[in-house]
Amino acid sequence: MQIGATTSVTTPQAAPGIDWINLASGALSLVNQQRLADTNIKRAKQGLPPIKLSDIPGATPTVEVGVERGTRDLIFWGGVGAVALIGANMCLKRRRK
Repeated sequence: MQIGATTSVTTPQAAPGIDWINLASGALSLVNQQRLADTNIKRAKQGLPPIKLSDIPGATPTVEVGVERGTRDLIFWGGVGAVALIGANMCLKRRRK
């Protein structure tokens, strides 16, 4: 190695344009839809109503978003304080004119 020479290390990356997570998720979704369709065909032959994907617990992803009580109170009182400061500023500007 020569003095002052630099070396570079490259890390292997996935092929451009391929998102493996979305690809796997789409394949799994397709398999689940096919299974549900097959099950509903069997149920229809038996005279039973079809099953909806939303009727199966855990089949559809859910996201719950919330704010803790302390954070909610801080946001509320911060907003009240901001409105009070804006109101006081407006009143002081009127008095100066």
